[in-house]
Amino acid sequence: MKAHQFKAHSFFYMLFILAFSILLLCTYAVIQELQHRMAAVNWVTHTYEVREKLNEVLLNISQMQLYKKSYIADNNKNDLGLYNTAIQDIQNNIVQLRKMTADNAEQQIRLNQLQQQIIILNKFPLTNLVNHIIENQNILIRIKSTVHEMNEDEFTLLSQRLKILALSRYENFLGIGISAIFSFLFLIISFVAIIRLSKKIQDVENEKLIAQELSNEKIQFSLKTAQIGDWDLNLETNIAKRSLLHDQIFGYKTLLNEWTYDMFLQRILPEDRDVVDKKFKDAIANETTWEFQCRIHGSNDISPRWIWAKGKIFKIGGVRHMLGLVQDITKNKDMEKKLQEMLSYTRGLIEASLDLLVTISHDGKITDVNQATELVTGLTREKLIGTDFTNYFSEPEIARKGYQQVFEQGFVRDYPLTIRNVSGQTLDVMYNATVYKDPTGNITGVFAAARDVTARKRAEEKANQYATKLEESNKALQQFAYIASHDLQEPLRVISSYLQLIALRYKGKLDNDADDFIEFALSGAARLQRMIEDLLAYSRVQTQGKPFETVNCENVLQQTLDNLQIAINESNTTITHDPLPIVTGDEAQLIQVFQNLIKNSIKFHGIDKPKIHISAVHKEKEWLFSVRDNGIGIDPKFKDQMFIMFKRFNTTDYPGSGMGLAVCKRIIERHNGKIWVESELGKGSTFYFTLHE
Repeated sequence: MKAHQFKAHSFFYMLFILAFSILLLCTYAVIQELQHRMAAVNWVTHTYEVREKLNEVLLNISQMQLYKKSYIADNNKNDLGLYNTAIQDIQNNIVQLRKMTADNAEQQIRLNQLQQQIIILNKFPLTNLVNHIIENQNILIRIKSTVHEMNEDEFTLLSQRLKILALSRYENFLGIGISAIFSFLFLIISFVAIIRLSKKIQDVENEKLIAQELSNEKIQFSLKTAQIGDWDLNLETNIAKRSLLHDQIFGYKTLLNEWTYDMFLQRILPEDRDVVDKKFKDAIANETTWEFQCRIHGSNDISPRWIWAKGKIFKIGGVRHMLGLVQDITKNKDMEKKLQEMLSYTRGLIEASLDLLVTISHDGKITDVNQATELVTGLTREKLIGTDFTNYFSEPEIARKGYQQVFEQGFVRDYPLTIRNVSGQTLDVMYNATVYKDPTGNITGVFAAARDVTARKRAEEKANQYATKLEESNKALQQFAYIASHDLQEPLRVISSYLQLIALRYKGKLDNDADDFIEFALSGAARLQRMIEDLLAYSRVQTQGKPFETVNCENVLQQTLDNLQIAINESNTTITHDPLPIVTGDEAQLIQVFQNLIKNSIKFHGIDKPKIHISAVHKEKEWLFSVRDNGIGIDPKFKDQMFIMFKRFNTTDYPGSGMGLAVCKRIIERHNGKIWVESELGKGSTFYFTLHE
């Protein structure tokens, strides 16, 4: 019995040991499965993080495209800053993705492609959008395609890891059930541990589901912001699932019940349809990407619209699908057309210019020329572009200093150069140039225009020759007038002296006619004397004028009034004036002008007592003086002849030689001013003249 009990005890002991051992093995197996499941959870978490980072890249790409369009439309520098920030964010995301997918060689290859596409994108700065907008748009599309390919690869990995996680769940519960058979105590302990772990895993899964929903929201927001519709075409049924934006692009306000590939083809213009369909069939046959741009007719469109679309083949549940994107690019196409028209218009203006037009880079290389430059240099545009700007001038160093001066000062005006033709002929030109900048304010190059001044230089040479001859003629004339005046005065004095002697001796001794003749001769001699003196004064305006200085016209008028005091008192003349300015001129000659004008107003007064008013008005950089009287006035038809030497319109009624106004005109012209008169018979006269400040 004891032996039996011992054996039974041993048996149960062994059984206990065996059960305990089995329990330990099962517990170990459960722990291994839990660790495997936690690893799977970590992989799932990691996959979600990678997808979220990819979605951020997609969002930044969409924002970058949006800011670019906004900048092109409005030229807003804030949009330019946001555009550059979006590019930097994409670069940072690529660096993080490279670390997160370090164990995935295929993703690393795609990241290299994406990095290269970003580099290419940065080679097309905003200043070149006018010339490269289509290529820039295609690069953005390829970047988006690469991001979508990476996202789909991560989606495949996510599906595989979720299956592993689901299988692990069943194995864990099986292990827990086996463990419960061998020990209730270990069952409770294991159950509590498993419940806690399961709750934690479930929390993680819930968080990932929320993150996935948020990620999907971000994707949809990005697509909506970029106005991109998405679609999923079942290649077996040819029926596609679409987003609302997809159908709106085709002109429908609400989502259609059904959309097939044939319906899509019918919307494409006939001239584009065959090309799109061929690309579709080639993509299916070769399992490549389907990408195109074409024109469509929307449901209510009057004119065609342009779309861009891209699709890629995937297998979902053993069925082949083509997933893709579509975008309305009509505005881009319209903008491209307008830009091309603007470029054509600008080019037409440039080519229409008879002046030589050249653009020059920082290193002095020619970047563009017009046809006039080709004609003058004798070289074609292709041969000129890329060569040194200074090669085509007789003095290259002077030309080099000219364009360097533009970069330093921002412009150059009337820079004389001589162009040398390939045949050796030369042409004198006058260069005007300025820098041109990109939207960020950086100097890009120099725009220079050259005008042929050969004819002008010849005209200037002739003008200088004429001026020299005229100056010599004027000097000779002045010398003649001076000599003639002096030489005429001597015999005139002799004639006057003898006439006076005859008048003293024989007046009253001869008949009345003889007395009249003697009086006429004396009067004529006196008048000739005054004319000679006036002619002498006229010739001395230029030769004996004093250097210009600051002159107070108040003092000039006061001296004039002092000189004419007797004439003013005898005629009871009233003279008034406004405040007179300070000018630059010859004070003595200005006194002579005021004196002649006031003396004329006193001399040619009417029945009423003479009234004279003097004023001055400032206009731009000169003063307009006026001397107004209430005299007899002048017939308007004679006003242009008033300033001719010895021209008189009142013969014997009023004394004088008719030289006073001619002298005034010569003095005012010496002061670079003008003088004229406004008058009517019987209504007085107003003499105007201008003087510089």
